[in-house]
Amino acid sequence: MRSLAIRSHSVAATTSLRLVVGALLLSTLAACAGRNGNGLDREAEALQLGEPVAYEVRIEGPLDADLEAFLLAVSEAEAGTATPPRSVLALRRRATTDADRLSAALASRGHFDGAVSASLMAAADRPDTDLALVTFEVTPGDVYTLAEISIEAPQAPPDFVPPAPRTLGLVRGAPALADTVLDGEAALLEAVLEAGRAYAQLGERTVVIDRDTKTMDVVLRIDPGPVVTLDAPAFVGAEGIDERFLRRYVPWQDGQRFAPDLFRDTRRNLVGTRLFRTIRVDLPPEPPAEGPVPVTIVGEQRLHRTISAAIRFQTDGGPGGNVAWEHRNLLGAAERLRVEADADLLQQTLDARFRKPDVLGLDSAFLLEGGFARRDTDAFESLEASVSAGLEYRFTPHLTGTAALRLSLSEITDTLDREEFGLLSVPGVLRFDNTDEPLDPARGVRWRAEATPFWDMVDTSLSFQRFRLDGSTYLRLSETPRLIFAVRGAVGSIVGAERDTVPATERFYAGGGGSIRGIPFQTAGPLDQRDDPLGGRSLVEFSTELRYQATDTIGAVLFLDGGNAFEASWPDFDGGLEFGAGAGLRYNTPIGPLRLDVAVPIDRRSVDDAFQIYISLGQAF
Repeated sequence: MRSLAIRSHSVAATTSLRLVVGALLLSTLAACAGRNGNGLDREAEALQLGEPVAYEVRIEGPLDADLEAFLLAVSEAEAGTATPPRSVLALRRRATTDADRLSAALASRGHFDGAVSASLMAAADRPDTDLALVTFEVTPGDVYTLAEISIEAPQAPPDFVPPAPRTLGLVRGAPALADTVLDGEAALLEAVLEAGRAYAQLGERTVVIDRDTKTMDVVLRIDPGPVVTLDAPAFVGAEGIDERFLRRYVPWQDGQRFAPDLFRDTRRNLVGTRLFRTIRVDLPPEPPAEGPVPVTIVGEQRLHRTISAAIRFQTDGGPGGNVAWEHRNLLGAAERLRVEADADLLQQTLDARFRKPDVLGLDSAFLLEGGFARRDTDAFESLEASVSAGLEYRFTPHLTGTAALRLSLSEITDTLDREEFGLLSVPGVLRFDNTDEPLDPARGVRWRAEATPFWDMVDTSLSFQRFRLDGSTYLRLSETPRLIFAVRGAVGSIVGAERDTVPATERFYAGGGGSIRGIPFQTAGPLDQRDDPLGGRSLVEFSTELRYQATDTIGAVLFLDGGNAFEASWPDFDGGLEFGAGAGLRYNTPIGPLRLDVAVPIDRRSVDDAFQIYISLGQAF
């Protein structure tokens, strides 16, 4: 079978005699240059293994900053400073080999007349350091430019018209960079595929340089093949899945002309169902003499049933954990059922969630949820049962909205009284997430906006509206070492009712591991005479973290959290803000970082402990 029809063939370049001779000259110069030395030949121990020879690398010559940085990035000698060789002879060989590599790197940037020589200086000859020195003296020479650029298709059908080189990024007079030629070749194949020619293949590339005119001629070749149309796909490896459901994710109609995006979208759509590990779209090795091309979609299914578990520890919540069971293909069309139990000293919950995709098109889903919860905190005690039904819609790959109808029956005992509530609510939520990793993001933004009106079915005079906005952003400050700056913020408001009439479970609280580390759970805000939390009608929170990855598995974090809950409907900062700060360790596991944070209150109150400890899976936010 022919896989996906857009795989380009790797083709060796044909070079002129001038190019071959030039390459040999460059290699000879580099090899000879690598034999230079300053003082190292005097050391007899150069031929013996001993202590590692620590060294540093310099690149010198008439170079601009960009070219110097490029050469350092490709230098194996520079990359190997962390693992120094065990002899001076080995270091000399490393430098000599790297000189050839740097010469090739110069040529890739259009410097075909460039020269690189390597020299070594022993640490004994450097009075201010105990490091040997590897110096690469670089003479880049002029940058060659593109001259004649042509595209040939010797086996093309009469109706084929090749794209103009300029549309591929190949422009006469532009620098003769290797990346430019390779990108142009890739663009050529993509352009021909976009024209419906699914069997297009790159031919042999010819590159000729002229040292007299300092130019490069390029000839790209392609076999375009015929324009083809697509038949309905056949599925392989989809046992147990409704084929009618899978066909909804295939974005072409029978007889539609081929386009690469059709296959890319098919792979993305089917993997997005979470039913498959991989998807491959195949065509037969040769196109049929007439009619649409048969298509085969080959999938490797994921396990449809999984069990997961996690444990955690927090100073104020004690030991805790959760266990979950999930079925991702309950009725044969990617219906997902998840049952999850979670418990610690403060709360115990049991939830079931059902999700049926594609109820109103590919970007929609029906949601059904139900659960029980028992909570026993300093702020309140509660027993609650709830059920909700709603719709989810994905507006873009990163933006999703949900709207639901929810009924919650609860018995709540707070600092004032014991009451029963039957809350009917209509939560509406918008979520945006373009981060790169769910549990350990390094780039991107997340935000969640929620607006929920409530009506009490027991006390029909009670109604109120609850609003909350959460957001976080992640900025990678450094690649090596990996250094991430992360910021989180939240603001909330309840309007339409006085604080004491709002059920305690729906008020805002601040403090604890998911809020303000270092401040005990729910205690950042109004307190009664016994220092029990009262909750508030508004909320402000923020967190900042500096995340440092020391090794592939070990990381460290410094953080500062702050915030408070307020009695008023909008934050009036009456009573100021509470702050907690601390440090943490991270241990990377295959399913995300294991987190250990230790936090202290900045301005310790009588209700605050000296410190708080938090252990869980995943970053704090």
